[in-house]
Parts: sequence; structure tokens; C-alpha cells
Amino acid sequence: MKRLGQWLILLAAWGWLGLALPAATPEEEFSRANQLCEQGNYAEAIARYEQLLQSGRVSPALYYNLGTAYFRAGQPGRALYALRHAERLAPRDPDIRANLASVRRAVSGSEDTGPRGLEALLGRLTLNEWGLLAAATLWLWLGVLGLGQWFPRRRASLRSTGGLLLATWLAAMACLSGAVYFQQMQRVAIVAQKDVQARLAPYDVSKPVWSLPEGAEVRVMSENQDWLEIRDDRGRAGWLKRDQVLLWPR
Repeated sequence: MKRLGQWLILLAAWGWLGLALPAATPEEEFSRANQLCEQGNYAEAIARYEQLLQSGRVSPALYYNLGTAYFRAGQPGRALYALRHAERLAPRDPDIRANLASVRRAVSGSEDTGPRGLEALLGRLTLNEWGLLAAATLWLWLGVLGLGQWFPRRRASLRSTGGLLLATWLAAMACLSGAVYFQQMQRVAIVAQKDVQARLAPYDVSKPVWSLPEGAEVRVMSENQDWLEIRDDRGRAGWLKRDQVLLWPR
């Protein structure tokens, strides 16, 4: 009994010591995850990165490193998904853009597989930045109108400035609307499994029409229960099961 009592005291002391030790800070956890990634322990690094995200620690660097770890672990679909999050938070970061291009090149073999044209242009700013630009030009326009009311003699000279600011505000609002469409409303399916077949109809027994590599990005045209109607950049249409892809945005 005496020995049992000693063991119980020892266990209680260890438990008290564990409670007394300070928990690792998010910065320490992030640093440890980075070390694990550099050591090639990608599964453990990914688990730690994901845990940080679940705790609300969101940053471009965290998503960037998570995407890098997924890519090194041979999961390009999840890598693209994480890197897209990083790009949304920091759209002009050269390292994020380079990593995205690298993963897309590895998936498709093409040098130019990302967004193009208007979508690429509007993606250079975040939605908050487009919103701030639209708000700033609106207030400037209203300020010029106010000056015209306070100083009637200068109303004629302010008219051209007001017209330019109005046109700028309308253009900013159009860009904001387009950015919202591309970043929030247009859905993309990122293939997250190997050997995925697009099918002719939303049934398991339907005929496969073409294969998609893991990491392929296709547009979602419609949904039918557990199936998604998709279309690729070449205009090919087909159906994928929802559990085969990651939807962007969520």
C-alpha cells in the first residue's frame, strides 16, 4: 500500500507539472511544423498546419507552407487548394504565384494553366482592396460635389474633376463586381484523387469520357445530388462525384 501511495503521489506530481507547463504558442507550433516539413515528415507537418488553421490562425504564410507540404507529399490537388487560399490573402506575393505556377505545371505540363484575361487582372487585388478603392473614389466624388456647392464660382472648374471621379468610381464598382464573381461565385472543382474519370452522365455505371489527373481544375456548371457537371478549358463536359474533388470556393 505504501508503494501504491508513492506511485499515486508521483503521478499526481507529473499531472500538476503538465498543467503548470505553458502550452506552445502558435508561432512555436508553426516553427515546429516548418521543421518537420524540412525533415521530410510531411504528414505530421500537414497535421500541425491544419490544426493551426482550425484554431483560427489564418495567414498567407500558413497556407503557403501547407500547400508546399501537400505538394511534397504527392497531393497536388490539396496543394492547389491551400495555395489558392494563400493567393486570395496575398494576390501579389511572387513566391505564392511561383508555387502555384509550379504545381499547375507539374499537373498539366503546361506553362500557362492559371487564370487568364479579365479573371487574372481582377485577381491582382483582394476583394477588400477593390472595395476600398471603390469607397475612396466615391467619397472623393462626393467631396468634389460638396466643394461645388460651397464654392459656386469654382463649380465649372470642378465639373471635369467630378466627372472623372464618377467614371473612376463606376469602373471600380464594375471591377469589384467582377472580382466577386470570379472569387466568390464562380465555382471550381479541384481533383483531389488519383485516376478520376469524368463520366457522360451522373451515374456510376455511366460511360467515362476522359481522365483527369489529380490537381486538375475544372469549372462547375451545375450540381445533381452527389454529382457535379464540369467543363474544362478545352470545352469538354462531363460529370464527377463530389467526393472526388475539393470545391473552390467552399
